[in-house]
Amino acid sequence: MDQVRTLNHADNGVGNWPIGYAGFCIIASQCQDFLLGTETACHDNGGDWYTFDQYADCCAWWAANSEPEGFMPQSTHSWAIRSEHHKLILRLGASCPRETSCTLEFYHLPTPIPPNVTGIESDATRIDLPPADPVDAAAFTALRASLRKLIESEPYCLGDANRDRAVDTNDLLGVLGDWGNEQITPGVDPAEGRGSFFDMTQDGIVGVDDLLAVITNWTPSCAGGTPWPPTRDEQAAWGEAWNIPFYNESPMDCLMQDAGP
Repeated sequence: MDQVRTLNHADNGVGNWPIGYAGFCIIASQCQDFLLGTETACHDNGGDWYTFDQYADCCAWWAANSEPEGFMPQSTHSWAIRSEHHKLILRLGASCPRETSCTLEFYHLPTPIPPNVTGIESDATRIDLPPADPVDAAAFTALRASLRKLIESEPYCLGDANRDRAVDTNDLLGVLGDWGNEQITPGVDPAEGRGSFFDMTQDGIVGVDDLLAVITNWTPSCAGGTPWPPTRDEQAAWGEAWNIPFYNESPMDCLMQDAGP
């Protein structure tokens, strides 16, 4: 391959798994709320399994067990962007308490970049912020600016279940098509449950609240909205029906924290 893509971007978050899907997994000092969503997957990876009946999430376990140092819950949302030689990661909710968790990580990548190399994101490759080396500093500034544009280009608005930046017929049809689907089907292994992305309120079932979310927030464009996830003030404004995690820091506040120009 003669050319390398200038930038590579990825993001993930709690929307990948319904809240309360099954349980969570603790492997050493790391805790997975939703990535390892079944007891079998947890045990296959050498972890200890806890149900949401025992603890609400990773941080509830942390609080109930003397708040051990070094405990690292899975970030509830993260964004990553990289160039040929550097990688920048923005994480929210990656430490307890999650409401105030905000982390920027900056790494130098191996050169050349071989496939499937482990340890790219490690203490050995991590660069302290703000970067002391002028080359690293320039790369950090450029990646942060690019990531800011990406996040700002992905506004979130209530009712946009399929994340196409609009609340329209597609969302309405999705709600109606999945009407009555429960996040966990009674008597069925959680891995086989009928969870739905159209359960926007994440209350465990696709129903009236989700339909109202689409009708009330109907719009051809979410432009001008805020990037996911919401802040505490936005969560309060949405009402008690919404079980979506919130943060004191917004993604943009975290990204633009004091880490250089």
